[in-house]
Amino acid sequence: MKKWSLFIVVCLCLQSCGPVKLLPTNYVSNGSDDVRNYDKFYVIPTAPKVGGSTYYYNYGIGVGSTKSVNASDIISGYLMREGYTRVENINDQFPENTMLIGYGEIGVRSLGGLRGYTIEVSIQFSNANTHEKICMVTGEGIGPTEADDVHVAIFRCLDTIFHPERMSK
Repeated sequence: MKKWSLFIVVCLCLQSCGPVKLLPTNYVSNGSDDVRNYDKFYVIPTAPKVGGSTYYYNYGIGVGSTKSVNASDIISGYLMREGYTRVENINDQFPENTMLIGYGEIGVRSLGGLRGYTIEVSIQFSNANTHEKICMVTGEGIGPTEADDVHVAIFRCLDTIFHPERMSK
């Protein structure tokens, strides 16, 4: 009985080891338009996502912290770094060459055993005035907390569009 117990414990430990293989991102374009034809964007606001807490000891005192992430802020920061201008207000008509960006979480994918799960997200780019879809990208991310999962997933999605060379690594 002890041998079987030890065998089961070893199998569980081995299952939770090793690198995590994220699924490739999925990029779909309408083919007639490109995000590089735009210079402004508006991101539909999202609610903050609070990810699990981290607990560690500092000089014998337990310290906890909680991470939160707002997807629209991450997307905005990324696009501003790429040189796009953020449109702050919604009027009846957006300025010329403005993208409307929507974000959504699709769900989770269990990695089995003690390895946790990934969070899958989608980001859609549309022409702000005509609402015609420019492109959509879907990807997943994994990190120490749910907030990190979302952060990694968003960066993987945006890198697929703006820096595809990073995705081949």
